[in-house]
Amino acid sequence: MTRWLPREKATGVDESRHRRSIRLSGYDYAQAGAYFITICTYQRECFLGQVHDGSLRLSPCGELVDECWRGLPLHFAHVELDAHVIMPNHIHGIILIIDDGVSAGPSGIASNPSFRHIPLAPFSPL
Repeated sequence: MTRWLPREKATGVDESRHRRSIRLSGYDYAQAGAYFITICTYQRECFLGQVHDGSLRLSPCGELVDECWRGLPLHFAHVELDAHVIMPNHIHGIILIIDDGVSAGPSGIASNPSFRHIPLAPFSPL
């Protein structure tokens, strides 16, 4: 028999820091549209950069996040990007899923002859 623990005890994460989901029940988030997203670092550690004199200086991890964000449309034919901002421990961005009549395979990558694998710069751990 499995004993279920409150999230804080099971993960060490304070429940009060989690927001209620604002996702619409039954809404298909894979359909075309513009989506505002936020992605946080593990345990909200400031891995992505530091603020100096009112502006953010990206760390190597922050630069990698920026490169990956900008590369999304090169890997997913149905994706276009709008504004994004990288903060020390999270990123906000607007991603557009476009219905261009090309079907995507089970991986979400379009089965489109124009899709190309574009390698990103090599990653070296900190």
